Amino acid sequence: MTMKKITLLILLLAFTQFSVAQIINEPANWPNSDWTTSGNYGAAGLLANPVSDSSFSFDDDETGSTSDDDIASESPVIDLTPAYNGGENQIVISGNYNHNDINADLLVEYWDADTSSWVTLLDLVETANDLSNWCSGTLVLFETGFDIGSFSANQLSNFKYRFSYDDNDGWDWGFCINNVSLISSGGSVPNCDAVVTSPTNGETGVGVNPTVNWNSAGGFPDGYYFSLGTSSGGNDIMDAVDIGNVNTYTLSGLSYSTTYYITLLPYNGSGSATDSCTSYSFTTLADPNTTVDCNAGPITTTFCYDTGLDNSYSFISNDGGPLNLVIDSGEVENGWDELIILDSDGTELYNGYGNAGNITGISFQSSGDNITLVVDEDGSISCVSSASIDSITMTVSCATCVNPAVDFEMVSDCLNGPQFYIDVDVTDLGSAGSLTIVDDQPGPNTINVSSTGIYQF
Repeated sequence: MTMKKITLLILLLAFTQFSVAQIINEPANWPNSDWTTSGNYGAAGLLANPVSDSSFSFDDDETGSTSDDDIASESPVIDLTPAYNGGENQIVISGNYNHNDINADLLVEYWDADTSSWVTLLDLVETANDLSNWCSGTLVLFETGFDIGSFSANQLSNFKYRFSYDDNDGWDWGFCINNVSLISSGGSVPNCDAVVTSPTNGETGVGVNPTVNWNSAGGFPDGYYFSLGTSSGGNDIMDAVDIGNVNTYTLSGLSYSTTYYITLLPYNGSGSATDSCTSYSFTTLADPNTTVDCNAGPITTTFCYDTGLDNSYSFISNDGGPLNLVIDSGEVENGWDELIILDSDGTELYNGYGNAGNITGISFQSSGDNITLVVDEDGSISCVSSASIDSITMTVSCATCVNPAVDFEMVSDCLNGPQFYIDVDVTDLGSAGSLTIVDDQPGPNTINVSSTGIYQF
């Protein structure tokens, strides 16, 4: 019994060692004279060269404001053929880094020998605000990977990778990279944890041609299957469309006032993610061009205006009559985002900010069969970006009576004394048979009129 247990233990240990074995295990081993550092850069900025130092570090600030710095450190050729032949098609590059960034690119790239070009794997984004002694600061782990299952023999045998830095002709800060290694593994499917960042989950008032953005899934995906439906997890609009290894996709031709659900399924050379994928929803804005059916009654619309959108809503009556538009509630950014109401002929009925941005209760009537509401957003703060600006709710109805059109003009009479008159110019009685004009000053203060004309007080 004892011998059997020992034999079993030896077999388990052997299996464990085999399952975690890596055919390719290539620490960078800096300093390493097989690496090559090159570029067009100020020598004062190179703090640590992998050829002679244990890190790769560059201080762009040290080279001055007029220096255009481009520098890269490149590995020797690493033949990936043994990993490919052994079924270890997933290649992982990892290490530690920090990067204080203004507008620079710090990239992990590999060489595609078939196209003679560098392929970007990872953008090492800003991690810290250290201003000097980069390698003495706090470094964080990075890890990126890719699948070589479709690589040609030339790509496999002439593989190499590098870290490249470009200050994009600006005056930037700097970075440090160390403890770099490259390994192969049997590969595994990616995680199903890509997070949609825009539109945000549950966002309303989204345009009908939105661009969807998301964070990469874990586990080194080679691409994503994109599904879009009108129910959670649904695919009635798009069914697992392969959109490649991207983090953005533009939709078009969606319907107004509709809730959509996005599901992203990552895949790589080992297959598709097997765990459950979250669906992210958004709701499109109301139709900005709406016909008001006078027999059906008023239409109420709610929207949250946003930067970069048209933010205009037009309504037209189906019987050719005028419309009443009442703002039930809502706000605009006071002093910056004007509320504009356009009459049927395009003239402005209103251009302003209500009561310090509160536009609740404002009402208008069109002279013809249509009326348009516009929020002229200034390109910064909007209802979508600010929780302090409430959505706008408006109700549009067919006018059952037409308001009269009246203008007022003050007429000075200094020759006859310190006095003036008010001319009331009634240009249209609307749907009224007569009007009563009231003056709150002493004297004859009421006139009843049944025709257009000028009446003087």
